[in-house]
Amino acid sequence: LPSVAAELARELATTEWGDEPPMVLHTSGATSVAALAACQKAGARTLVFHPLQTFSEPVSGARRFPGTAVAVTASGAAADAVALQAGFALAEALDARPFHLPDDKRALYHAAATVACNYLVTLQHSAERLFVGAGMPEEEALSLFLPLVRATLENLATQGAVAALTGPLSRGDCDTIQAHLAALQAEAPHLLPLYSELGLLTLDLVEARGKVGPAALAELRHLLTS
Repeated sequence: LPSVAAELARELATTEWGDEPPMVLHTSGATSVAALAACQKAGARTLVFHPLQTFSEPVSGARRFPGTAVAVTASGAAADAVALQAGFALAEALDARPFHLPDDKRALYHAAATVACNYLVTLQHSAERLFVGAGMPEEEALSLFLPLVRATLENLATQGAVAALTGPLSRGDCDTIQAHLAALQAEAPHLLPLYSELGLLTLDLVEARGKVGPAALAELRHLLTS
């Protein structure tokens, strides 16, 4: 991006524009607006315009764009309030939902997007391997358990994370968790750390629900850290 910005800046330096300076933006979620510094120095207003959406291929990506959140970041200079407003206007014109992202929070924001999107794919791949190991037909496994995943996402969207949680941890079912851990140790030990770490994080939701007592919570934590 900086090399492309430098090339564009050379073009801007030899171009005449009217009352309003040109605007240059990039769409990289992880990259600072500072990557466009050469263009800003050449007189352009600069910003980052990052759609919080997955684009595995262009047609479905275009269909999903309406309603997508867009992180908009300007350089931070007072004059770039205009660039920020323009970024919001562009997002709204595309039927998206803009929000301001401070440039110094970009790496944390992009890490969150990676957890929400990329690692969800990894998690479902791990679940698929476990289902197949349990006897589910390999050629059908994904189609057989994805309705469960879709229903979970729908519950998350309508009820929020705390209310959407189901399963043995939400019930304080220590015996079932112990059986899970034993099965993983015997048949998929490489996934045991993942299961345990996710379980420990899930206990925060269980505690927030307020339906499992302190003794059961302590036992679950002990099982997941043993």
